[in-house]
Amino acid sequence: MVITTDQGAKARAIFRGEVIAILSIPGGNKAVQLKHGNFISTYYNLSILYVKKGDSVEAKEELGEIYTNRSNGQTKLKFYLHQNTSKLNPEEWVYQL
Repeated sequence: MVITTDQGAKARAIFRGEVIAILSIPGGNKAVQLKHGNFISTYYNLSILYVKKGDSVEAKEELGEIYTNRSNGQTKLKFYLHQNTSKLNPEEWVYQL
């Protein structure tokens, strides 16, 4: 799922959880993965991170600033959600917040 937002927007945790990974994608930006019981949420396209691996986070806690593309001015977060190994539709979760 791609979420388009305003410049300076922050990515926030959908649920309480633990930071299990900080990823740096070659040629891309940073990503944060959170574990929430049997669920894993991934927040990709972050320019600045506010968390580190092992941190506990609360629901709606800010994880980092979403990258703004300087060429086109677009600020987009890529958000993924899995339950165990099954990919879920994150729209059903995001719009409940």
